[in-house]
Amino acid sequence: MKNTINILALRLSAWLGNVYAQYGLAIMYNTGNGVPQSYANAEKWCRKAAEQGYADAQFDLGYLYYKSKDYFEAVWWYHKAAEQGHADAKYNLRIITTLYIDKLSKEN
Repeated sequence: MKNTINILALRLSAWLGNVYAQYGLAIMYNTGNGVPQSYANAEKWCRKAAEQGYADAQFDLGYLYYKSKDYFEAVWWYHKAAEQGHADAKYNLRIITTLYIDKLSKEN
């Protein structure tokens, strides 16, 4: 019962725009911890947090796009997180950029 109340409070807080609650819900939906696993809901809540400028959410959203091979969106979100000093986003951005430049140079 207590866990249900905590999850409801977290959902309400996320719905009201709390970036940490939004990101927390994204993690919960991604892992299925305390809620039914739902990648669609994980992306939804991660995007809400990312759009508010939360660097960890921006990084995770970049990773989701990278895994789905949408490199343009991945670069966009990694760049947003890297602008805030997110070290892993900076690293991934360099890797994607290097791979993309190598691919273009081999095609030409």
